[in-house]
Amino acid sequence: MNKILIYLFLIIAIPLKAQTYPSDSLKKLPEYGMVVPVFKSSFSNKIFLNVDFGDGMKMLKDEHGDDRTFVSKVAALNYIAKQGWEIIAVTKHSIERYVDEQVCYLVKRIR
Repeated sequence: MNKILIYLFLIIAIPLKAQTYPSDSLKKLPEYGMVVPVFKSSFSNKIFLNVDFGDGMKMLKDEHGDDRTFVSKVAALNYIAKQGWEIIAVTKHSIERYVDEQVCYLVKRIR
């Protein structure tokens, strides 16, 4: 009787296979972020970018660790687009460090 149960178990268990996801499909999940172009001071015409990619709002830095500056908001958005980000929404948002509402760009890219 035990042999019959063991054979039945093996016959049933052999064709079963766990469902797995290909590792490529995990890489294609969208990544979201928020980009906020700001002036650091009212006397400067340089644009800085506050970015939040899920780890809190931070100033965008260059490769040397300095704040990255842009000559216009369009130049800043072109830089973000070259990094693979696509604008999916534009809103006004109140940020704790600034008195006025800031224009915020919700961005997305597929990794």
